[in-house]
Amino acid sequence: MVVRDLRSSLFAHLQRLGMSYFDRHKLGEIVTRPTSDLEAIRESVVSGLNTMVANLLLSTGAAVMLLTTDWVLFLSIAWLIPVLVYLNARFRRKLDQQHLVVRAGFARLAAYLAENIAGSRIVTAFDRQDHNLLHFNGLQRDNTINNLRAAHLNGLYQPALETVRAVGQIILLGFGAMQVLSGRLTPGAVVAAFFYWDLFMRPTITLGTFYNTLMSSLASADRVYELLETKSDVQDGRARELERLQHEITLDHVTFSYQPGHP
Repeated sequence: MVVRDLRSSLFAHLQRLGMSYFDRHKLGEIVTRPTSDLEAIRESVVSGLNTMVANLLLSTGAAVMLLTTDWVLFLSIAWLIPVLVYLNARFRRKLDQQHLVVRAGFARLAAYLAENIAGSRIVTAFDRQDHNLLHFNGLQRDNTINNLRAAHLNGLYQPALETVRAVGQIILLGFGAMQVLSGRLTPGAVVAAFFYWDLFMRPTITLGTFYNTLMSSLASADRVYELLETKSDVQDGRARELERLQHEITLDHVTFSYQPGHP
């Protein structure tokens, strides 16, 4: 329902925009907004909300259970939580910027493809096939590099989360063993704390996997809302009623342009 309403709003908004907008933007770039960009948003809306809510509740419950099991064990690994916050903030900023680059590069690729298909007769008439193919392959190469950089960042993010989980497990086993030897804790309490820590980190890592999809959809959402917020150059109410014409029309100092100074 949400994606359907967005697509309808986009189409209706495009119908109201002036011709200057279509003069400044390429066809393929416009087409990607209600198609591939909305599809990226749909993937997050369909599976993202349930994934985020379920995993956040699971992590919160696991943290509460770990605290109630033994507050000393909880404090021994509590310093890892700010580390997780720092990693999320750092990679979120980088992934957000990179996915914006990815979506923009894909839009340029789609725009060039749409233009060549629509103007295939002109391309053939002027023998531009080889030249256009070279340019298209260059756009493909740039798009591939952008996606590889995004995958590289996500590939660093996941091992970083796994490292935090492994460090927490080592601390719980080592410090917990010392507490058992001193008689303060039972082995069962240490095993329970180990289980709750793993239960806390598992949704965090799952959210990290989902984060790549989320950043892609947020980049698409920025492009969609940028289009929705674009105001038309043509506004109702400024046109004057044309009187009945007599015999001839004289054009005196008449110019036409979408941008001042650029006829």
